[in-house]
Amino acid sequence: MAYIGGYELVEQLPHADPMVKAFDRTSGRYVALKEQPGLDQTKLQFDAMILGMLDHPNIARIFSTTAEDGLWYLVQEWVDGADLGAIRDQAGRLTVPQAVTAVRGALRGLAFAHNRQIVHGDVSLRHILVSTNGESKLIDFGVAVPDQPSHRYRSPEVLAGAPATKRSDVFSTAAVLADLLGVRPGRGHFDLSGIDRSIAGVMASALSENPEVRQAAGAQLLEDLEGAADRSLGSDWPADAALSQLACSVIAERTAPTEPPSAAAEIGNRPSGPRHGLKNSSPRGRRRWWRRGY
Repeated sequence: MAYIGGYELVEQLPHADPMVKAFDRTSGRYVALKEQPGLDQTKLQFDAMILGMLDHPNIARIFSTTAEDGLWYLVQEWVDGADLGAIRDQAGRLTVPQAVTAVRGALRGLAFAHNRQIVHGDVSLRHILVSTNGESKLIDFGVAVPDQPSHRYRSPEVLAGAPATKRSDVFSTAAVLADLLGVRPGRGHFDLSGIDRSIAGVMASALSENPEVRQAAGAQLLEDLEGAADRSLGSDWPADAALSQLACSVIAERTAPTEPPSAAAEIGNRPSGPRHGLKNSSPRGRRRWWRRGY
C-alpha cells in the first residue's frame, strides 16, 4: 500500500494536477492531496491555517498540510464530482440555467471569502468543481500559475502584473460564465449579443476593463446575477439536477472499462518498500507515474 504523510493513496484526481485522492484512517474520510512545489514551508502552513477557516458548502475545505520525501502537500476536502472544464469539454456549451446555476454556487463561496477579506486570485473552469449532487465548490485559492490556460479568465490589470483583488475575482467569474455560454474574448472583448439582455447587462459590468465599473465583490455579482436570472428565466431556473447529471456523466466516462488503468491500479502493481510503499521510487519518478492516464 502506498502512502503520503500517513495518508493512504487511492487514485489520481482528474480535475487538477498534481493531486491525488487519499484516505485518512484517523478521521475515516477521503481527502485530496495537492502538491505545492517551490512554496516556502512556513508560508504554506500559514496560508493553510487562514484558508482552513473558510468553512462554507461552496468551498472545498482545507484541513492541514503534510510532507513526504521533501515534498509538501495541502490536505483538502475530497469532492466526488468533476470540474467545470471537464463538464464543458464533454457537454459543450451549457444552457443558460445550467451555466448560471454553476456560477451561482461558486459566487456563494466567493462572497463568503470576500466578506472575510480573502481573494481567490484564479477563478477558472478548472477551479470550480461540481459534485454529484449538483453543488459547485471553489478550489485552489491563491494558486495562480501564469503559464496555465486559466490566464484567459484573468482581468486586464492582473495580466498586466497588478495583484488580484475582489474586483478581479468578479471579472474572472464572469469570464467563466461567458465561456460556459460559448463566449470567449476576442482581442479582450466579450461579444455578449447572443445572451439574454438582462443577464448580459450584469456580465458586461463584471467584464469591464475598468475595475471601478465592475461589481465591488462576489456578493454584489451574486445578487445582480440572481436577480437577472429571476427576471429572464423565472423563479424555477436553478438547474442543480441537470448539473448533477453532467458531473455524473463525466465520472462515468472516465471510469468506463475502456479507460487506461487508474493510478490506484498502478500503485498496487509496483513494488512496495517496508513502510510507505513508495520508498523505492524517487520523488520525481513517483510524480510521473501518478500522472499517467490523464
